Amino acid sequence: MKQVQTVLGPVPVDQLGITLMHEHLVIGWPGWVFDPLARFDRMRVANLLIERLHELKALGVSTFVDPCPIELGRNPELAAEVAEATGMNIVCATGLYTNRLGIPVYFRQRTVDEIAEIFTRELTDGIGSSGIRAGLIKCAAGLNEITQHEEKCLRAAGRAHRATGAPILTHTESATMGNEQLDILASEGVDFRRVIIGHSCGTANL
Repeated sequence: MKQVQTVLGPVPVDQLGITLMHEHLVIGWPGWVFDPLARFDRMRVANLLIERLHELKALGVSTFVDPCPIELGRNPELAAEVAEATGMNIVCATGLYTNRLGIPVYFRQRTVDEIAEIFTRELTDGIGSSGIRAGLIKCAAGLNEITQHEEKCLRAAGRAHRATGAPILTHTESATMGNEQLDILASEGVDFRRVIIGHSCGTANL
């Protein structure tokens, strides 16, 4: 039986049930953690998330995929806490966001293979010291272009996918650059059966 990696461990696919494929528990733009005026009340947020996820459970939802990338406030420990409290299967991601709104300088200075190694370790060994493993890879492109750094991240996603078999979920803006993302992923030998081009609903011209 095939399994999906959640924040509480692998879950057989026949136990996933109704699945929300692209939702977010929390988002924090890069740099927010350094703002002395930013007041993140973790307990309040956790309680709110537990309440909302119980509402989703009551509607029949069993699995919640949160493709929040590394630099956008991803919080795997919080995800695990609310998953345990609610019984919701929660899948978190590794990966990086767009050039315009993400990809901190540290990652811009890394090579494709170095970024791929980061993604791979988060998929196989866990995120930081948490031991919580990512279950998919997120990558992104901005509006009407793929920048040098976005291409590096796409290629790194492809290489981490090849190393682990993890699925890839991309971000597009106004449904642009999806075909170009596929071209890059194809050149890295990605299995398209394990790829979702995100936000393709952003245009009526598919």
